[in-house]
Amino acid sequence: LRYAALLQRAKAYDEALAALRSVPATDPDVLALLFEIHREAGHPEKIVDELRARVVQDGRDATLVLSLADVLVRLNRPDEAASELETFLAKSPESSAVREKLSALLMARSAWEKVLQVCAEGLSTSAPNRPDCGAQWIEAVRRDDASVKRLLSRDVTKVKNAGEAYLLGSLAATTGNGASIEAFLRRSLELRPGFIPARVALGRQLFRQYRYVDAMEIAGRPPDSDPEDARLELLQADILDRLDDTD
Repeated sequence: LRYAALLQRAKAYDEALAALRSVPATDPDVLALLFEIHREAGHPEKIVDELRARVVQDGRDATLVLSLADVLVRLNRPDEAASELETFLAKSPESSAVREKLSALLMARSAWEKVLQVCAEGLSTSAPNRPDCGAQWIEAVRRDDASVKRLLSRDVTKVKNAGEAYLLGSLAATTGNGASIEAFLRRSLELRPGFIPARVALGRQLFRQYRYVDAMEIAGRPPDSDPEDARLELLQADILDRLDDTD
């Protein structure tokens, strides 16, 4: 890296780039130097071609496509950045870092429905305790009253993805609209009975409404759920504690 920097200062740009070809472009210092060399040489867009070539060579490396997206954003080409991230996710849907980067780009453009789709797809691939971009989506979109109203006016029966229905129910919870909360969460469970986040959210909603019998029914563990996820047992314990207090 130091040798390449010396070559850059000597304006030996081709030699500097050759020295960097064997160095991982995922290192922020390497990426910054690559960008500056190409910029000084008068063709900053060439770093895009170089990074794309590296992505093709190692198509499963998330850090490479994240670096490519960062460069495209710096070149004021956010649509291309989003496209590169979407292409990567189609091959590696389990990459939460790429999903979060894509959702952040889309949120910057207030593309709320597209973000909803991206985050909902991530819910089917994320580990139970891994943060997902849905929470960031809810926090961002809730400030846009018109968009919230439009999203929650959707026909529940036409929502075809359990993750989308769950996130819409969670969004409805920020408005206090009990009917919408329950409708979207029940739709999520119709589509995917073993989806524990929706089951817990609906159980908690019923619990807050003092509907303890209904809440305990929802808190039952379906056969296709993750046995290592203990959130349903915690919900059951809270319901039983409340029933003991009322006795």
